[in-house]
Amino acid sequence: KLTQEELGDSAKYIKITTKDKNGRKIKPLAEVDQTKIDEDLKYAGYNLMVTSELDMELILSAKLLHLDGHNTAAAIVAAEEAQKHGVLVNLDAGTIRPGVEKIMEHTDILFTSEYFARTWTKEQDLEKALLKLVKIGAKVTGVTMGDKGSIAFDKGKIIHCPAFQVTPVDTTGAGDVFHSAFGVKYVECGDIYESMRFASAVSAIKCLKLGGRAGIPTRRQVDDFLAEHQS
Repeated sequence: KLTQEELGDSAKYIKITTKDKNGRKIKPLAEVDQTKIDEDLKYAGYNLMVTSELDMELILSAKLLHLDGHNTAAAIVAAEEAQKHGVLVNLDAGTIRPGVEKIMEHTDILFTSEYFARTWTKEQDLEKALLKLVKIGAKVTGVTMGDKGSIAFDKGKIIHCPAFQVTPVDTTGAGDVFHSAFGVKYVECGDIYESMRFASAVSAIKCLKLGGRAGIPTRRQVDDFLAEHQS
């Protein structure tokens, strides 16, 4: 059991909010105390990591910088410097946080969730939303759609990559691995559709096991899966 002293002054215990599949009550450890929020961005998570903690040497030696919108202040600086030095910036835009627009200004690969796309663009039609997101200026822009696959803008048109049909055990982390896998494949081949298909395979395999990390496949597993599911 963690105490408030161990968690810090910015944390406090909160009430039970849900139950697991066996009906047992789940109690989240802590939540951020909203009285400690950053006055400019009004979001408590903004300064979880400060700019001085960035390992710029490591970032600039990479081929790809993967971000998810958290630690916004540090992420903005990292994205700007990475892009300036030719490192591709890959943003998993799942939820809208204050300051995320500054990260997007320095993003090369922008894939958003359905929620983000619709909320940011105020368009319920995802294709219309995608066309608005394209105007942000990323080299690659797309939207993930769960079991409906994903769409992206490529060579002046919208392309659709269907999701692989599997019987999921646990979808936790499916979106996370999609975004990172897309970045890896795109660095390798530079082809948007092939990268979407690769990412979709990684996501599908991940869903076959319980746990956000336990199901993440090896490269060999992904290649074998794709070989077995030739389109």
